[in-house]
Amino acid sequence: MGWQDELQSLDEQLSAGQIRAEEYRKRRDELLAAASSGAVSLRRVQRQKSPSVAKPSIANAFNGDTKPDTSKTADVTQQVPPVAWTTARPAGPAQQQQHPQQPPAAMQPPQGQGPPPMSAPMIGSEVFGTPPTGPTKKSRVPKFVIAVVVLALVAAGTWWFAFRGTNDSPQIAVPPPAATSSELSIDKIPNPTDSPLSTSGVLTVDQAQTNNIIRPDEAAYLSATDLQKIYFRNIVIGNLSYQLFAFQTQTDTGGARIVSGALERGKRASMVPASMEGLPPKVTLTKILNDGAAIYEAVYPIERGAVRLVVLQVGPNNERQLVSSMKRMVDMTTMSIKPK
Repeated sequence: MGWQDELQSLDEQLSAGQIRAEEYRKRRDELLAAASSGAVSLRRVQRQKSPSVAKPSIANAFNGDTKPDTSKTADVTQQVPPVAWTTARPAGPAQQQQHPQQPPAAMQPPQGQGPPPMSAPMIGSEVFGTPPTGPTKKSRVPKFVIAVVVLALVAAGTWWFAFRGTNDSPQIAVPPPAATSSELSIDKIPNPTDSPLSTSGVLTVDQAQTNNIIRPDEAAYLSATDLQKIYFRNIVIGNLSYQLFAFQTQTDTGGARIVSGALERGKRASMVPASMEGLPPKVTLTKILNDGAAIYEAVYPIERGAVRLVVLQVGPNNERQLVSSMKRMVDMTTMSIKPK
């Protein structure tokens, strides 16, 4: 393989990304240096051999009567025709490059003069470009004009792709899927007060009992159902404490059992039925009034669960305040979590 083939192989490896630019420049310089220095040594060997058919070599360029100046090297890079560095590749099998048996006379160094200075080697993508054949003409179009035209074309293409279906066919807006009423979340439990501070969480029965949110007898009837989660919010403002529970069960039967368990527990605690104007029909209201404390409690079933609302008043009894607070809490909660 001649140095031209090795140089072309390096160019193909660089184009294919098999070697990096640093390695390409290093190996190319070594190849060109070896080709330049090898020409002189090959000439000396050629003169010592008996006359025979010599192999094609760049050393033939120095065969003559006049002894060339060995301190200078020929510009061997000019022997490669420009067509060998184009980026085009044939679709079929690659044709074998024909190497000249004898370099042209123009390539031979003149008598009494050293070889022409070596041109600067091409690096990177310069190797695959076609060398210019005439004087370079400066573009008359300013670069900023070209940039503006390119940006305008990009903007027009983007607009066409974004709005091409607006006039041809109406766009059908797909409504988002409606959330079912059984999908509880902490955000569905409202804050019936003007206070921005509240305590909320999603708990299990054991966690609620450990944090003194429910009593052991409440944990007993809740554990007897198919309860999955407890959504809880607590707000304390003045002498009133608001407690809101939303129980998520696997079935509607589990929610009904929670409602009956809460009412049975209220009876054991001496709670009595209470009435209130505008109370939804599915909501059951009970109360208990003691010296220094009073409780209003409402409970109702929902789809796969139940809701329990409690208002606790500390201090002298003020039933009007209790009724007003409970009415607001029931109205806001039943709007967010519908009774079943």
